[in-house]
Amino acid sequence: MGVPAVPQDDFPPSRVTDLTATLTNNSILLQWTAPGDDYNIGTVSNYDVRVSPIPDDLRNSFSQAHSLNTSSLYVVPAGQKQILQVPLTALPATNQSVLFFALCASDDAKHTSPTSSIANSPVVTFAMETPKNPVTTPSSASSRPSSAVPLLLSLGFTSSLCSI
Repeated sequence: MGVPAVPQDDFPPSRVTDLTATLTNNSILLQWTAPGDDYNIGTVSNYDVRVSPIPDDLRNSFSQAHSLNTSSLYVVPAGQKQILQVPLTALPATNQSVLFFALCASDDAKHTSPTSSIANSPVVTFAMETPKNPVTTPSSASSRPSSAVPLLLSLGFTSSLCSI
């Protein structure tokens, strides 16, 4: 009698179909239901989360879109809510009013899920410039920024879900 063979991992994680993006004060909160290591069973190894100002980039060339750091993400078992908080400073500089997000899940055997549904978050980037010769009054001197500062502003919309 021999030692039983180790079961082979033949199945990838399931596709995430409920990805959402919500703009908060200093970050974008991504949420989804975790898939499993094998379809909807077990726990995935990691996630590849991408962002783009163009949703077709995520649909047609996912690996070419801007990758977000997920090293601090604690993965949860299948069926549980997975949350990733993305600081606004981690997003690529853009003058777009909306950013789009998608992800893929991977397991230990390097199987990868299909690209998730695409979520979007309204964001507007304004670059504030300091005038070369500013007019300063005593009341405004302390409130004026000393250098150019990027400002991200919520438009007050909720995120929506696009299916691919």
